[in-house]
Amino acid sequence: MITSGSKIRTRREVNNDVTVLSHSVTSSGPRDHDIPVDEALLEMVITIESSVESPSCTLYTPSGNVADSAIVEVILNSGGYKVVNVSSPAAGLWRLQLNDAQAYSVEVAGKSVMDFSAEFTDLRAGIPIDGRPIAGVDYVLVVRGTGLGNAGSVASVTLRDVTGTALTTVNLAESIFMGEAVYTATVTTPNQQFRFSIEGLDNNGNSFQRLLPLIVPLGIGETTLQAIKFIRLLCVALLSTMCGTAVAFRPNRLSASSAQDYTHEDLTREAVLKVVARFLEENPEPGSKIRTRREVNSDVTVLSYSVTSSGPRDHDLPVDEALLEMVITIESSVELPSCTLFTPSGNVADSAIVEVILNSGGYKVVKVVSPAAGLWRLHLNDAQAYSVEVAGKSVMDFSAEFTDLRAGIPIDGRPIAACNSNPCLNGGVCSERHPDGFFCACPTGFVGNDCENALTADYCSTLLPDLPPGNFGAYESSCFWFSPKTGTRRTYESARQFCKSKMANKGTLAMIKDAGTQAFITTFLRATKASRQKRYWIGLDDLNTEHRMRWNDGTRLGAFNSFRPGRIPPHQIRDCVLLWRQRQWNIVKCGKVLPYICQMDS
Repeated sequence: MITSGSKIRTRREVNNDVTVLSHSVTSSGPRDHDIPVDEALLEMVITIESSVESPSCTLYTPSGNVADSAIVEVILNSGGYKVVNVSSPAAGLWRLQLNDAQAYSVEVAGKSVMDFSAEFTDLRAGIPIDGRPIAGVDYVLVVRGTGLGNAGSVASVTLRDVTGTALTTVNLAESIFMGEAVYTATVTTPNQQFRFSIEGLDNNGNSFQRLLPLIVPLGIGETTLQAIKFIRLLCVALLSTMCGTAVAFRPNRLSASSAQDYTHEDLTREAVLKVVARFLEENPEPGSKIRTRREVNSDVTVLSYSVTSSGPRDHDLPVDEALLEMVITIESSVELPSCTLFTPSGNVADSAIVEVILNSGGYKVVKVVSPAAGLWRLHLNDAQAYSVEVAGKSVMDFSAEFTDLRAGIPIDGRPIAACNSNPCLNGGVCSERHPDGFFCACPTGFVGNDCENALTADYCSTLLPDLPPGNFGAYESSCFWFSPKTGTRRTYESARQFCKSKMANKGTLAMIKDAGTQAFITTFLRATKASRQKRYWIGLDDLNTEHRMRWNDGTRLGAFNSFRPGRIPPHQIRDCVLLWRQRQWNIVKCGKVLPYICQMDS
């Protein structure tokens, strides 16, 4: 049972930009792709790139129907690109069919309250590595997640190559790393570029998948070459020192990057130190954070502004030599936003380097390839309020963290000590380890962001206005609703969907996981007229896997149960569980039409 103040995230919270899948396919490759959509994926954006001017595709919903135009919006379909936006996609397995025979790439991204990150740790030292992993070496992969209250299970990680093809899949295990709950697995890094795909099931058994950014492992050959160069340089310096003669060393025999000789005529140890310093400058340590243009570039943001209608129309754009690409996005109430871009020399930017990717629906997206370093200027020609963001690709990027002023170590969480104001009421315990600054772990019987509400039947009725009043009950941190005698009776699946839809998409059939919950339901039924109905659906079945009973939230049946003595064991016909005579459980056919009990954890 999930307590109030837990890390379940809702649609009211800020959503992350996530990637679900990415594939590059040849002309002879597959035309169909399954797209796993979970309940935490609140928006889906499908981008197709092809040699066809206007790529053609068909999108099918989990029910097998062609996706309705009411939820599908084609944002772009020209220049070899097709971009499709799907609002509030239904959870389940969607299917994308490409209608053209040419090679193509497809990426599915979106907005979600559930996302993951991963880092490599040294197998022996147990600490994060500094820089890129080395190909062919075993590491412990540490996976962290946000919005994990939406994940029923985080099962595995798949290493995929740049085309999206799976290289290997490894099961994830729940672990504690540096005092934090994480998922871990031992992986061997492949000798090629790859990405991690984190996979599992949401609370209702729908598959989810999150694709993490590309990783470029450091090859063993590169490591060995640098080690050889370093040893040879050091030997030359030592030889100069010991022999008392000048020794010339030409590194261009190893590398064509330098034509200058290393010569050392003085007989002091500074000769060695100079060579070492020179080597480290020209040959960064494998795995270090020195980056060059040969490496993969980062997505960076240069600036972001939101401006009122009376605000400035001009913005200076500082462009450095490491910014290899610049993308300007303007959002306005004007259907076709208008702007003028000036180069550092003061001239209007030439169309040869400026590409307008999108200009409709209140958006304008402009891409500048290899922008000249200097101070560019963007002039907005419209008078309305607008927002502008300048992003791009760069080999130079930064990160920042707060450290404790006294301890001198990184802080854990947000810098503001939100709990100092004692925001949690009714004995709630405040914790600052939360994306929103703090959360309150509420004691039994209290709910709300600050534990401000006592959980009663009346409160549940107020919280769930879509359900008829009068049949509510409250126990610990959950609201229960009992279908009335005069109400509509339903099959098991119909009742489960009804509870979910009427309880803000968080409801299930009643999950009686312990004796306390069983006693509460029995007492409620006996104290009300609802006891006249002898059978109620509860949220337990083995529909997914025969002989493996699971509750509606995906958890397995535990040690507690109240099955009737001599019950019929689960099999292919009788898969769903009902409550019989207020206290005993029985397995019956799921198609029976019965009353039901709904539950929502607060």
